[in-house]
Formats: sequence, structure tokens, C-alpha cells
Amino acid sequence: MRTDYHRTFLVSTLENSVSLQMKGSKGKINKKRLCKKLVSRISDMPVAFQFAKGSSHTFKVCGPEIGELQNIVLEHDGLEKGQAWYVEEVSIVNTARNKTWNIPCKSWLSLFHTDCQLSRTFSSVTGRRNDYTVYEVVTVTGDVRGAGTDANIFVTLFGEYGITPKVHLTSKSRTAFEKNKTDVFRIKTNNVGPIKKIRIEHDNTGMSASWFLDRLVITDMNRPHLRFYFPCNQWLSKEEGDGLYVRDLLGSLNPMDIPKLNKYIVSVFTGDVKGSGTDADVFINIFGENGDTGERRLDNDKDNFERGNEDKFTIESPNLGHLKKITIGHNSKGSSAGWFLDKVIIDDIGNKTVHDFPVNRWFALDEDDGKIQRDILVGGSQTTGIVYNVSVITGNIRGAGTNSKVHIILHGSKGVKNSGKIFLEGGHFERGITDIFNVELAALLSPLSRVTIGHDNGGVSSGWFCEKLYGDKRKSDEMCLDNNSDNFETGQTDKLMIELPELGTIYKLRIWHEKRHPFAGWHLSKVTLMKSLTKERYSFKCGRWLDINEDDNEIIRELPAEGDCVDEVLPCECTSEVGRKPGDLYSG
Repeated sequence: MRTDYHRTFLVSTLENSVSLQMKGSKGKINKKRLCKKLVSRISDMPVAFQFAKGSSHTFKVCGPEIGELQNIVLEHDGLEKGQAWYVEEVSIVNTARNKTWNIPCKSWLSLFHTDCQLSRTFSSVTGRRNDYTVYEVVTVTGDVRGAGTDANIFVTLFGEYGITPKVHLTSKSRTAFEKNKTDVFRIKTNNVGPIKKIRIEHDNTGMSASWFLDRLVITDMNRPHLRFYFPCNQWLSKEEGDGLYVRDLLGSLNPMDIPKLNKYIVSVFTGDVKGSGTDADVFINIFGENGDTGERRLDNDKDNFERGNEDKFTIESPNLGHLKKITIGHNSKGSSAGWFLDKVIIDDIGNKTVHDFPVNRWFALDEDDGKIQRDILVGGSQTTGIVYNVSVITGNIRGAGTNSKVHIILHGSKGVKNSGKIFLEGGHFERGITDIFNVELAALLSPLSRVTIGHDNGGVSSGWFCEKLYGDKRKSDEMCLDNNSDNFETGQTDKLMIELPELGTIYKLRIWHEKRHPFAGWHLSKVTLMKSLTKERYSFKCGRWLDINEDDNEIIRELPAEGDCVDEVLPCECTSEVGRKPGDLYSG
């Protein structure tokens, strides 16, 4: 079925090439150039079409039925100051359903105005694209004995467009989070779109850390009709309830709806070898295509993790979709902390699937490779060899060192994925000392957006002054692939000139785009890299989608190199070939 869409623009002067894309609830219409055939009244020759100042123009475009319009992407190719374009409004009519969407824009598409953007995404709800927004967060503390807390409260929002950083809910009132009290907070953070879930937690500090949370209500103040209700009615406490003080909550626009969490039955098999049992606290984080459970302590009323035993635990969480990996480990506490783990089996009750995670390794500082935490992929494969070199500098001031166990969390682009908590094992963290670690992960997170670092507050001297944290790149800087032309179109080969520093032997290439709008999906055939002077050539075969809606939903690829080595600094020519499928790339 093909549907006609009429698009009307109220604009200021523009003579450049203009294109528009649309995304709806049932699909999308890829980039269409908006043009008209005009003929001069004097010479009968074709003339350039202009979006004249104050004019309104209508275009007819055929495309599939995309349902309710959600977003449009409007862009043009004007690179000069005189080619700036101010868009007042866009009106789109689905002629088959006689449905109209009026989208206020009131924005410059210009390299010389406001934020210097030639492409913008507008919502059919508000029209204006906002990278940041203000959320009103309302917490309701329960009316049970001891419900109030002195701990610091944090919230993380998970939405359709990404994840916010962890935000501290601070208040000038000394009575915040007290029994039967409602507290209201305003936080400015990333616009994550419609909220899917939240993570609410505290740091277990203060004289009375336990907190009984009745519910939360979160409203996007730029779109106040988007008010999400998150029922909890549980303790966030190390001593009360199930011992959890980090919870993931599902929300609903209807306060009467109570979303159901999914259940995961986690079976842990300790190996049958001498000394295989552990007295340490064991933790697990389960990762799926829709997110992760967060770190959970595996504990019940039994003497767990003894030699040759199977221990079962139930974890409730929002549905993670297809499971991809687990991170499992312990804190090395107790007189007999070393642990030999045979395997983990997870029964996904909601999705009616069972996943095996064979391990057959020691988790001990004095056994095997000395690791007490591992990433395990479904089927038993361990890390894919993605190594991050991390250097941590402890400050050179009195009392700067710590005896606590230090951990780090790496966050990927837009915060959508993270590594989970990784203990930095073997570090000294002494005053004025730099500790260097190789952190191995089972999933690619680059480009990193931020890191979280902290410790377990254990040991005699737990306070720590961290001066600096940095990584050893051992790679080129990231480069935007752009030659000021219409790149990365269907079936097209694009050539770009770049300069690389001395990298030694090139063994891989990492390529990605930033998903700046809903139509960013890209099918990449291959990339070639050639020295301009010596004509030495590398080939990086891909043949995959970089698209959150296609293939494996990844927008980052690491491609192994095929070809000769580069031994000196030379200008390099980079060619990319786009597969014969629609898509656009904005490379970061």
C-alpha cells in the first residue's frame, strides 16, 4: 500500500538542497529530496527552486503507511552564511486517512546560528528537538515504622532515546525522605524520551539508611502530559526485606496499572574440587538486549556456594529480552574467599527460555589468573579480547590512599550500555601512586561517554582521594568522516582524506555513527584504507547493518584488517562502500 503525504513549509529564504525523513509508529519513510520543476517565463529553461522568505510550499510524496507520525528529520546542504535557513513550521497530511500533523519548528538550520546544525529532528508532539529536559521527580516514602532514611538517594532514567547519568536527589529540607512524606525534585538531564524504567537506589550511609519507598511519579516538564507512575511498596535496605537497596521499577502512564516484573531463576553450580567453596559475598549482573538487572547479591537463608553444591536464587527485573551475558564475581571477603565456579544456568520465566553459562574457572586472587570477577557470554565464551587500559592516579595529599576495594563502571555512547561494576584488582591506591589496569570486557562500549569510579567503603582507612583517571588509547583519535558532500547513500562509494599518527601495525578499525535521528540506520559493505604515497592498502570487510532496528541492533562495528602493515606516518585515503540498502551515516 502506498500513501500520499502532503508537506507544507513556512520558511525564510533558501536555495539549497532540502530533504526530509519521517518516522511513524508503523515504519519510516527514508530521506526524500524536496524539489519542484520550474521553468523560466522568459527562456523556457529550468530554473532553481527557492524557499523564499515568508513563503509556504507544498510537496507531494508517496510512501508506505507509517501510522502515527512520531518524528521528522529536516536537513539541507547550505554551508555558507547566506544559505542559512529558518524554518517556522511543517505541516504533514496523510491524504489516505485525512490526518494532519502541525509541527512548530522555529529553528535555524545553519552553520552560523544558534548551535550550528544543518539537520534537526522534530517531534510531532512538540516540534522542537531538545537534547536536555527538566524532569519533576516526586518520591512518596511509606507509612511504616522506620520508613525514613538518612542515606543519599539517586535515580537513573531509562528511556526510548537513552539513559541519564545517575542523578543525586538533593533537598535543602532536613526532613526529606521521612516517614509518610512526599518530596518533590526538579532535575535537568538528558532527554531520554518516553521513560521505560527507572533505577532508584541509595548509598547505604547515615545512622538510619533503610528506606521504605511507596512510589515515584516522574513528569517531563516540557511535555507534562507524559507523567509516569512507578509503584514500589518495598524496602531499599541491606537489613530489611530482601536486602536490596537498588531497585529497577517499571512505569505506566496510568496510575492504576501495575506493571509486572519478569522472574529469572539463577542456578549456580560450585565446582567439585578441593577448596572450591567460598565465604565471600557473590554478586551477579544479567545483561540482555533491553538492559541489565544491575548488580545483585546472591544470598538466601542457606549456606551457599559450598563444594559441589547447586544454589538457586530468584531475581525480579524488567524484561531484559534475549540474554547476552552475565558478570559474576565476589568481593574476596572472608577467610576462605577463593571460589571455583562450574557453571550458571538462568531460567527466563517470562520468555520461557533457559540459558547456559559454562565457566569452569577459579575466582581467586591466588589461583588461575587472579581474577575475582568475569564476564561470561551465553554458551560459555568469555571476553572477546576487548581491552581498555585504565590508569588511576591517587592524589599526593595526606591520607589520600585507601584500603577499600576500588571499582569502575564504563558507560558507552549516550549511556545506553555499561560494563557493570568491575573491581580493579591488584592495585595499591597509595598516596601519589599511579595504578595501571587492563580491563577486559565481553562487549564493545566505545565511544565511551563517561566512567563511574568508587569503592566499597571497607578496610581500616577507606577514604580515598582520586586525582585523575585516564585511558591509554593506543589508537588514532576519532575522526568525523565528512567531505562536505552527500555521503553514504545507497550503493555509493565515498572517498575521504585523513591523516594518521604513528600507530605501528594496524590490526582493526572501529566505525560507528551517533544515531542523531530515527533514520540513521546504515548498511556498510566494507572500508578500505590506502597510503597515498606507497599505495599500500588495508581492507576492512563488514557486510553488516549499523542500525538499532536491524541485524543485532548495534551501531558500532570493529573490523579486522586485511593487508600490509603501516610503519610510518603518511596521509591515508579512506574509502567506504555503502551496501545496496537505504540508510544514512553521521560518523563520530
